[in-house]
Amino acid sequence: YKLSIDLWSTSIIFNKGHRIRVAIAGSNFPRFDINHNNGEFFDFDEGEIAKAMKGGIKEYVRKPDTSPRSRKADNLVYLGKEYPSHILLPVVK
Repeated sequence: YKLSIDLWSTSIIFNKGHRIRVAIAGSNFPRFDINHNNGEFFDFDEGEIAKAMKGGIKEYVRKPDTSPRSRKADNLVYLGKEYPSHILLPVVK
């Protein structure tokens, strides 16, 4: 399936020699809770999200929930003539 990710309006200056890295990951723990890849909703305690928003990520770190219902997931990026991919970076002068 086709995947498009809109990064909204951003402004970054790339000087000569700078490079861009694209990182594909299925998780960003502890910044975000672990995705168990099973289609179930995350199990939050009452007030947890409000506490995280108020205190900031440095004060809010949950232990990963290692549910036995978790499933392994693979992130695949296809490249080549059969699967053309691109990153569109408009140049504004």
